Amino acid sequence: MTITLHFEPQDRVQRPTIHGKQHGTVRTTSWESTSGMGCYYIQWDGSSVARPYSDTDVADQQITLTETTGDV
Repeated sequence: MTITLHFEPQDRVQRPTIHGKQHGTVRTTSWESTSGMGCYYIQWDGSSVARPYSDTDVADQQITLTETTGDV
């Protein structure tokens, strides 16, 4: 069985909000053997807490890797 996770630790991610895109950092990832889903702890910019998101949450909230523009 192949396990594929959407993100890796330290990945920068984003999700759409009514105020524009919210950005965050993936802190840890794991795979839940009982549900067969990935679990991603994401700390959104401006927050001091990383919260868990399942594969379903990632899809429902349209969480994606942050697009890089090459700017530093």
